[in-house]
Amino acid sequence: MDLIKNIRKMYDEVGSHVEILAASIRSTEHLLASFSYGANIVTVPAKAIRAWVSSLPSPLPEGGVRGVGVPEGFVYDRKELKPIPYQSINLSKGWREFNITHPLTEKGIEKFAADWNALIA
Repeated sequence: MDLIKNIRKMYDEVGSHVEILAASIRSTEHLLASFSYGANIVTVPAKAIRAWVSSLPSPLPEGGVRGVGVPEGFVYDRKELKPIPYQSINLSKGWREFNITHPLTEKGIEKFAADWNALIA
């Protein structure tokens, strides 16, 4: 969730039009944190959406859930996770100039490629 918060801060500093995607949300707490940290788009399973909707006031205000999704005073509890400190970067550089590799990303790409190749074989 710190990553979403840091991305929002980074793009807000330069007035960017980029929309932020919070992907693979699995809990109501992560969904609320995504909303409160400024994610524009979320990918979330129906189970987590149902849990979130069941926590909303009833009846909903006129106009639906827009603006009522995050309870007042909500604070994301990162539990045992280490915070990801914000680091300002130069966004005028090309994306290839940044080291964006991570062992879990590499493992995920390998797994996806193996699954894909097995599917088309």
